[in-house]
Amino acid sequence: MDKSKVEMALLLYDSLKYTVKEITEQTGVSKAKLYQVLNVR
Repeated sequence: MDKSKVEMALLLYDSLKYTVKEITEQTGVSKAKLYQVLNVR
């Protein structure tokens, strides 16, 4: 997975303006990967 895509997904998530579905569609990061990264930080 491209690290910059994951970082963008985290920025979108932290903005609280986008749903998880919108973030995964915009960045190509899977929902599972997003939650995995969120759980680690």
